[in-house]
Amino acid sequence: MAPPSLKRYAWPSIATILLKGIAWRLTGSVEVIGAVGLVWLTGWLVLDPVIALLAAANIVWTGWQLMQRSAAGLMDSSLPADKLAQIHTLVDRSNKNIT
Repeated sequence: MAPPSLKRYAWPSIATILLKGIAWRLTGSVEVIGAVGLVWLTGWLVLDPVIALLAAANIVWTGWQLMQRSAAGLMDSSLPADKLAQIHTLVDRSNKNIT
């Protein structure tokens, strides 16, 4: 069983990722079926590779976005300077109230 913190924060994002993956897989299937249907209806054989290139571009774009989000989650980053100043001000005030 997952710890409570993992349940609260990780499981919803994991479920979202899985659902998005299923949706993209179905979209890819619809693209393939649509390409075959269009080639069959129109007789334009060039449509199949064009739609395949569009599907490949979609896969590359989605993979790039996934890599960016994954890298951003692993990289350390700081808050903007104004937010850090607000935090320092609040901590200083609370320290003065304690002593």
